[in-house]
Amino acid sequence: MVSIDNLSPDYSIFLVRSGAMDVKKRNMEIVSALTEMGYTIVIVTTNIPSEIQLKQYEKAGVDTGNLFFIDMVTAYAIGKRMENKDQVQFIERPGDLTKAGIVITSLIKEIEGEKLAFIFDTINTMLIYSSQSSVSRFIHFIINKLRIMDSKGFFIMVEKSLETDLVSDFEMLADISIPRDEPVTLIKPEISGKIKVPEDSYEESDLK
Repeated sequence: MVSIDNLSPDYSIFLVRSGAMDVKKRNMEIVSALTEMGYTIVIVTTNIPSEIQLKQYEKAGVDTGNLFFIDMVTAYAIGKRMENKDQVQFIERPGDLTKAGIVITSLIKEIEGEKLAFIFDTINTMLIYSSQSSVSRFIHFIINKLRIMDSKGFFIMVEKSLETDLVSDFEMLADISIPRDEPVTLIKPEISGKIKVPEDSYEESDLK
């Protein structure tokens, strides 16, 4: 068990390993813990559309008031341009890492002064739409940006589907690598007891 509120405050970059069927659970663990710690959270998703994820958080009782998305998959899946919403900025192509970097930089400046964390869901789906070298350069750029601006970054990775050398590169950049069988939680009992992590997968009703 990894209690993120008990780690060194100097830790800012987290590589979160996951099994292929446990990505949603890992995402929910991180969001639930960070929400209880008072963080403003930005989820960069190339995996599941933001609308579906919001429904899942609400169902789990997570306060979504300080939750924002950079949604890189919805417009691509629907096949048309999406208008940005209060909590969601859409990027038309999942492989447009340049645009993602610009939006991330803008959000960091806008939310400056608050406890801010970014969750990248997932490294693997980024690699579906972009080359390994492009994703590596993007992540290196983002990690340095987060460190400079004193923000946290959580990078979810399904390790068995990645090349060994790529995993090693990401481990070198991270402050801590969380094993796939280690839950992400909080050490404070009054807080950890509030965290609900549903075991079910995405349901058909979430797509409506």
